[in-house]
Amino acid sequence: MVAPDVWRLLRRYRVPDGDPAAVAALAAATPATLALMGTLLVAWLLTMRSWLSGNGWTVVPLAVLYYFFNAVTLHDATHHALFTAPWANAAAAAAFGGWHCIPAIWVRQHVEGHHGPTNTADDPDVHHFDKKYGTPLGWRVRPEQAYHPAWWVSLPAVLPMASLDPSFVRAAEVLLYGTYMGEKVVGAAGLAAPPVTGAGGSRWALPSATRLTLAAQVVFFLALAARQLVVHGVAWGSVLVVLPHALHGAHFYMITQVNHLTADASPGVGGHGTPAYAAANPHNSWVAHQVLSTIDWCPSSAAARVASGGLNAQVLHHLLPSVHPSRFGPLQGVLEAFCADHGLPYRPFGSYWEAAVAHFRYLGEVNVRTVAGGK
Repeated sequence: MVAPDVWRLLRRYRVPDGDPAAVAALAAATPATLALMGTLLVAWLLTMRSWLSGNGWTVVPLAVLYYFFNAVTLHDATHHALFTAPWANAAAAAAFGGWHCIPAIWVRQHVEGHHGPTNTADDPDVHHFDKKYGTPLGWRVRPEQAYHPAWWVSLPAVLPMASLDPSFVRAAEVLLYGTYMGEKVVGAAGLAAPPVTGAGGSRWALPSATRLTLAAQVVFFLALAARQLVVHGVAWGSVLVVLPHALHGAHFYMITQVNHLTADASPGVGGHGTPAYAAANPHNSWVAHQVLSTIDWCPSSAAARVASGGLNAQVLHHLLPSVHPSRFGPLQGVLEAFCADHGLPYRPFGSYWEAAVAHFRYLGEVNVRTVAGGK
């Protein structure tokens, strides 16, 4: 695996072999983090019980829990960072992750697809928002993507789909058509992950166990949604099903996209493919690419770590995806020294708001008709 190799590099570079803090940083989530996740599990179960009864007060708490419990559990467990036992990670992702994204889709789209070719054309994440569902909705995040004359109008319609889309739409697409975002592989550009369809065009090229699990989870979530519509009526049932996912989707976008889509970490403006990027990464190093393609905000702040679900320290996460963010404290200084001594620019934002402003400023710059490569 790449992560242990990078860790050994950092440890040899700055951290003595006998340093207990360095050794502890290799572990999974801290006991305090596991206790927090256990508390969130109880809160989620109680809220889901009231949600099934049709209580409207559950909409906002459930949206919050979809991120801090379901999405964070899925993310950390599929990176094998939540528990030390692989079976425990797999069980946690399968049991609770689907309220954010079906795990089989998430592993191929995010763990395999996004973490390798981050912020390049082969990264599925840069294709999520370009002309959604064959409509003019969306915006471009790379200069060569289609021009959207009123991209900002799409924000209220597209941001909520950041949860509904992977939870329902894409999983059904894989099963029914053998495609993901219209491609014949699980990955936006055709290179990011194993193919869904075989050489003969069969849509059933996924391993049979994965295929059956995916089908079972899709059926379960559709049945759960249908149950709410039948029991509580179409109008109120739709509110109960859609609104928590919509709020969660907007929240998820605002937490995750600021870490990659800014001028310094994006193609065509100040990142990958520019002379500045080539000068900083002359040997096309994967480690350097991750540092240059990822943005942190308040990476040393424990409060920011909790508020973001650990995603405020994206550089360490991309270099060491199997190390839980709760273990990042001793590693932050190592990362900063490593980048300084190797001439890698590392400029974390001082607050979340700085990162958010930089993100939307970048979208405004890249969604101008005159940007090179735009259509």
